[in-house]
Amino acid sequence: MREEGIVVESCGDRAKIKVQRSSACGRCSARALCRPFGETYNLMEVANPPGASEGQRVVVAVEPARLVKNSLVLYGIPMAALIAGAAVGARISRIRFGEDATDLGAIAGAAAFLALALIAIRAIDRAAARKVGTLPTVVEIVEQQAAEVGGDGARQPRTGARRNYPR
Repeated sequence: MREEGIVVESCGDRAKIKVQRSSACGRCSARALCRPFGETYNLMEVANPPGASEGQRVVVAVEPARLVKNSLVLYGIPMAALIAGAAVGARISRIRFGEDATDLGAIAGAAAFLALALIAIRAIDRAAARKVGTLPTVVEIVEQQAAEVGGDGARQPRTGARRNYPR
């Protein structure tokens, strides 16, 4: 997956990129989770091997395998936790309180396991954020938006030449 965005902050081998909402976002069932307040952009931290600086338009790429793996973590772990929590909660409530309390036990177990799953996902995300190889990567600088000082001292716009970098 490749997205185009603007560098809003650059620090060493990482940068924060402002990426506009794409047309695919409009069809996504999880769009309310990504942008709960209706923003038209997303801020993402990325690896910055070409050294793009603030204000430059860049192309960011995410490896398809990494995207699938992240989706499985984000959606699979909570779903598995809900199912396991409901089963464990129903079983415990049936043993402890009898057949009449299994629904309430299933709800409580599912909620507890979901909370634990969300804590685990947060820990996984923090651990992955420390590794540069797990981040989306700036693969191309599309446009230089900053101005350079010319030979006569006048500020001149940089050219919009595209530079490609290996992934």
